Amino acid sequence: MKAANRSGLLAVPGRPKPALILLAAAMLLLLLAAAQPAMAAESIDYDTDDDGLIEIHNLAQLKSIGLDLDGDGRLGSGVRSQLWEESFPNAAEGMGCPATGCRGHELEADLDFDSNGDSLVTADDHDGAYWHGGAGWFNEAIGYSTSTSYSAEFNGNGHTISNLVIKMPDHARIGNYHNYIGLFGLVTGTIRNLGVINADIGVERGHAGIIASVLYTGGSIRNSYTTGKIYQLDPHPLNPKPNRRLSAGGLVGGMSNNAEIVASYSTASISGDSSYINRGLGGLVGRLRSGRITASYATGQVTNRSASGALLGVLGLPVDGYQLPVVTASYATGAVNHYGRPLPGARYFKGLVGQLSYIIHFNHFVDSYSSVAELQEPTGYTGIFANWNRDLDGDGNPDDPWDFGTASEYPVLKVDFNGDGKATWEEFGSQRASQGATPNSQSPEEQAAAAHPEVYKEAEYGLKVACSDVQKFHAKLTFDLGGYTGKLALSLSLWGSSSYLSYESHGLKTPALHRNGKTASVEISTHPPKTRFRLDTPDGRNLLLGYADCRIDAPALDEDGNPPPPPPKTPEERAAEDNKEVYEADNGNDDAPMSVSCEVGDDSATLTFNLGGHSGAVQLTLMQWDGVVFRSYAALGLTAPTLQRNGQTATVEIPTHTP
Repeated sequence: MKAANRSGLLAVPGRPKPALILLAAAMLLLLLAAAQPAMAAESIDYDTDDDGLIEIHNLAQLKSIGLDLDGDGRLGSGVRSQLWEESFPNAAEGMGCPATGCRGHELEADLDFDSNGDSLVTADDHDGAYWHGGAGWFNEAIGYSTSTSYSAEFNGNGHTISNLVIKMPDHARIGNYHNYIGLFGLVTGTIRNLGVINADIGVERGHAGIIASVLYTGGSIRNSYTTGKIYQLDPHPLNPKPNRRLSAGGLVGGMSNNAEIVASYSTASISGDSSYINRGLGGLVGRLRSGRITASYATGQVTNRSASGALLGVLGLPVDGYQLPVVTASYATGAVNHYGRPLPGARYFKGLVGQLSYIIHFNHFVDSYSSVAELQEPTGYTGIFANWNRDLDGDGNPDDPWDFGTASEYPVLKVDFNGDGKATWEEFGSQRASQGATPNSQSPEEQAAAAHPEVYKEAEYGLKVACSDVQKFHAKLTFDLGGYTGKLALSLSLWGSSSYLSYESHGLKTPALHRNGKTASVEISTHPPKTRFRLDTPDGRNLLLGYADCRIDAPALDEDGNPPPPPPKTPEERAAEDNKEVYEADNGNDDAPMSVSCEVGDDSATLTFNLGGHSGAVQLTLMQWDGVVFRSYAALGLTAPTLQRNGQTATVEIPTHTP
């Protein structure tokens, strides 16, 4: 047996010792490093689709655009750029924008201030980066004065920003620095295709809106929506004469100087204790002085001492030289209360407006309503909706922005976020389920329980229901009774906009329930597209079971009645989307599509390309995907190997040291 050396390894005659091998390898690495210049870090393109909009992937990048209010990707001289450099590390020259420069920002993912998913926003979320001792986003508003307004374009691309928290007591204010409260402060640019959901904003005074504090000098919001709440904080005990002037709206706090809101809505509740003239609370806008509101609506409850309206708190006097305010093809359904009592001040235009600041011209409101009965009856562009098919994009053609539902539902807005060429209301937040409750913050079952507490109580036994054996006019419901062993009584209800309708009221007889241990089943011979069910116990408790979707083409639902998220896209699919100039979905022969496969060996891999029906010349480009961008093979210091063409296939051998 060979004697062990000091390293614990066996010394083998005729072979170099391990220490010598390590020393030689280290010297070789040093020589290679000395012979070749250090490779610079790869610069990152933050406008990969070259549409002139810098891409926002996280909250840090969202926060940092407050340093780039005109959206050109260039910071002004003297601006501290540490935040920018940390948020957009190793940015390409000009952020990778086109030669003409960038003009704004676009959201590339849903963002959530509640990072741990516990339905609370605390110092534990995002390591406290946006907590600020409980004040939240109060000092991060993007654009906070007339000289520092957001003047660029922000495209949400249909994404949402969830659980925005702002708590702005007056004693924390620094002059007028925090007079503008919202995700954005003053906006003179355009915000589009954005949802801000489950916002929680508390403020003592100023202008407060969930998306923007104030739209100013042509600023606009289009195809956007909000849910949550805005409320007025109690005055600080050390402030004997608090300034309670507050303008607050579910979408924006105020509009002036030819601003506009188009095809947008809010279900947020607004509450306060402010009675200052020219300050008001509205379901959509707190104060409108100049501009247009078109094809928009609000459903949230508004509570205040005075100057409150379901759509607008105050209709103000425009500044000289700017157009009079006009509201067109819009509506509101939210209750306007003075702490539990109807508010007499919300008497203008059927409750749409709480206060008028000047002698009103009655053409300010065109085809706009708040009467619930009127809004539920027509199911198309007829009756009071005859003039609601509006041209929203200015091309001279009506854009069919509304879906009217059934005669018991309110109109909702349609958009085309997914780019399939078809606008639907399902893409634009939970509008149908939210008419009477805040969308996306409660499940449909929770909304029903909140709207009908005398009927629905929280299920105590984890009961569930599923729909199976679905045919054209027939389906089977199976109830998982969980731990419940008591007696049961079945009643079926149909879900319609904001209330349950009994099965019997539709002329349908409740079928027999078959109990079998921990399950029970029932066969229904006629079923609506979406049906929710209530299972009663003889002692009067009502156990809410959730809902089952009994359509033949219904998607699979989770235990909460929600469709599952779409499967994650493969790297190839993401590559095709993010690099359209390189990847094409159509190669001209759909019957013989191109494909590629990889056979991996110890030190190399062979890529085999099936060229399908393509018979023309081909050129090989290899790139490395790192989850954000592609880096070219050449940029990695690698020479692209030779492509071997053989009829309808082509092969290439590559080293395996790259992903």
